[in-house]
Amino acid sequence: MTYDTKFDKGFVLCGVKRSGKSTVMDVLEKLIGSKSYIGVSFSTLRNENSFQDVIDKKVIAFPDARFKPERTFYQGRDPGGIDPNVAEFLLNVTGRDTISLGRKYKSRWQGRLPAKIVITTNETPNLYDSSGVLPTRFIKLSFNNSFYDREDVHLRKKLEGELPGIAARCLVALRRLNDRGRFIQPKSGKAIGVAMEEQNNPLAKFCRDCLEIDLGDYSMSNDKLCSIFATWCENSGLHWLRRQIPNNQLVGKLRLVDGFEMVRVTRPHGGKRLYNLKRKARVDRG
Repeated sequence: MTYDTKFDKGFVLCGVKRSGKSTVMDVLEKLIGSKSYIGVSFSTLRNENSFQDVIDKKVIAFPDARFKPERTFYQGRDPGGIDPNVAEFLLNVTGRDTISLGRKYKSRWQGRLPAKIVITTNETPNLYDSSGVLPTRFIKLSFNNSFYDREDVHLRKKLEGELPGIAARCLVALRRLNDRGRFIQPKSGKAIGVAMEEQNNPLAKFCRDCLEIDLGDYSMSNDKLCSIFATWCENSGLHWLRRQIPNNQLVGKLRLVDGFEMVRVTRPHGGKRLYNLKRKARVDRG
């Protein structure tokens, strides 16, 4: 409802069909006014002039977003996701960067867009970004309760009468947010965040499937770590990933995975390097 974007966050509403995502967006549009709201598609934001309509909006929505699926080959991988130009745009907006946008028959616009990005989708968002930064810019909200075949077709009309009360609650929440100084990621959406990270970086899935940080005296040699990694890649069909990461770079890559920043190395006198990692106990997930 404001032009304040100091928290550098966008929002992902992800869940099953008929779970209320579009209703939330309808209420949001009515709260801020149609002139401050724009719905766009990842498929239409391809050239620089296509961005001109987002100038001065409070909300840029990507309703029912669809993403190019990931494809894995023996020799490599197509991560899918969204167009690199769109990924750069999302990073610019959530990061409050000064950007330049082309406009048809007008001079270029330059400035900071005061908009919040909101993506709604039924599938895990594939916001592939080679740096791994883009998925962390979004608060993930899970919608798992479907009202399919029991929809209240008059709900949107009913909520129009509740807009003053909804706006009042929003202002109370805004004061709380400003006092706290940051958004809190709801626990219900953390699984979406994990899935997004693993989609962006398959090495994160390897870490969570096979490894744990050891807080005791156990340690693992680099040879054993590489052997576990090679076996996991073979079983997962990710031959390209094994070839992409040399043995002497594997630990450095692990430290980039959320939760594995604390991988430490010890080296007994005259011995091999050892890491405070241990193999996770195998769990039969049936």
